[in-house]
Amino acid sequence: MPDVEEADFSILIAISYDDSPISESPRVRAMKAFKCGLYQVYGMTEIAGSFSVLPPVDHDPAGPRARRHPHVATHYRGFSFGATIKALRHYCQSAESAVPSFEFSAALNPAGWSKSQFSVRRVPMKNFQSASNTRRSVLTAALSASATLMLPRMVAAQALPGVSTTELRIGNTTSLSGPVSALGTIAKAQGAVFKMVNEQGGIAGRNIKFIIYDDGFSPPKTLEMARKLIEQDDVAFLFGNLGTGPNSAIVRYVNGLGVPHLFLSVNGDKWADTKTNPWSMPFAPSGRVECQVAIKHAMQIKPDTKFAILYQNDDFGRDYIAGAKDVLGAKYDTLVKAVSYEVTDPTCDSQLIQLMGGNPDALISGVTGKFGAMAIRKASELGFKGVHYIATGVTSVQGTIIPAGVERAVGVMSTAYAKDPSDPGLADDPSVKAYRAFMAKHYPEGNPDDFYNSYGYLTGSIMVQVLKQCNGDFSRKSIMAQANNLKGFEHGMLLPGIKVNTGPNDHRPLKQMQMQRWDGKRWTRFGSIFEGTNVQS
Repeated sequence: MPDVEEADFSILIAISYDDSPISESPRVRAMKAFKCGLYQVYGMTEIAGSFSVLPPVDHDPAGPRARRHPHVATHYRGFSFGATIKALRHYCQSAESAVPSFEFSAALNPAGWSKSQFSVRRVPMKNFQSASNTRRSVLTAALSASATLMLPRMVAAQALPGVSTTELRIGNTTSLSGPVSALGTIAKAQGAVFKMVNEQGGIAGRNIKFIIYDDGFSPPKTLEMARKLIEQDDVAFLFGNLGTGPNSAIVRYVNGLGVPHLFLSVNGDKWADTKTNPWSMPFAPSGRVECQVAIKHAMQIKPDTKFAILYQNDDFGRDYIAGAKDVLGAKYDTLVKAVSYEVTDPTCDSQLIQLMGGNPDALISGVTGKFGAMAIRKASELGFKGVHYIATGVTSVQGTIIPAGVERAVGVMSTAYAKDPSDPGLADDPSVKAYRAFMAKHYPEGNPDDFYNSYGYLTGSIMVQVLKQCNGDFSRKSIMAQANNLKGFEHGMLLPGIKVNTGPNDHRPLKQMQMQRWDGKRWTRFGSIFEGTNVQS
């Protein structure tokens, strides 16, 4: 390929090859063109089936082992090197100087490799060196019959993704920039929870490394960052990823790989579909249920209520339309006028002007981020006197109510499942005081009155509970099993009576809520705790 340097190979993570090492000139050109790690696996049949690995550090002419790249090797045909190198990549990427070695014992089944069985134990490299291999990272095997596993699978079993003897890596994508950047503080608060846990000794002797990437609320960027987290940073799982659109871009990818995708900051009903997405789990109640609640509550006050619905043009927003149709059925077309906006729109003013032209009795805003404040402010400016229901995700006093204008928001309603740390009536609540102490020590630059931060604290704490339940087994299967095993879990920042429950076929951690109304100074809750659409006016 004479024009190889001009091509785009950014999708490549690594290139593996077998047989003899590449000489210096083509090796340097390949590294420059492909911009990814090179791995070589080769072996020697003469000594009972050993093979050697050269990780990227041995290929780099400017690296710490420059000029040590060997130029002779024997091709060992007993293994599929393409499969082997994929299994070994986790070790090769993280090793500082050498790939760990593993020793196998007993004999091959005469029926062949597929019938052979192996057992494995790790051998320290310092105990496994010889004059013939000092320039190589060597893996040596003496074969025998004991377990129904091929060698690549045995090596992979030793390398749990994202897990070492001292560290557990967790990944997150969020909006630190872009149209909903105010929500980026959620991930920072979650990271502060993990920082606190690390200071307390970690979990099962491991510190948590929480890797956050900014996707700017752009789904293609989310996919790019998620692939980087899983394929390069080698995280054990994803946690708290923000947004319906961004998560929709990666849900098939992570479920196809079997990577836990937990406690997402989304409101879409589809995230609870355990058959389609068994590795994904939201946290908050869905927008569909919130809209059902709003419709039911308004019709208790006025049975022939005319509704205006402002909704985000994605799965999250369309859940509000589905919730309205659930309740109204055949009456939907006569009682509802709905208009969508794009998350990239500068404002939602024109949509609200269009909606208000129908003289509705109730306005339901299925919105996120800055659009919560915009909807409240514009509805007030247009003289709307009906009942305005807003999504739970935009009830933050700091993030929504104050920007909208505290007086303009008087009478606005929503649902709640967690305590608002800015509520003066909760100033002496022990759990709120503990949260404020946490913020002062671990996230001092964050605003403790911001509901987004208390949400991050809450979800981070529940993630820690899941990890504690793993009892040191941080395989992806174990983490998902424990996420599916939260039974009546209570947290001080949840409203009294609200509990977290999950199961393999139940990916709705929160199903209970309470109605609340903004009175000009604070959110005041009314009615009893309810589940689904059993509400009181």
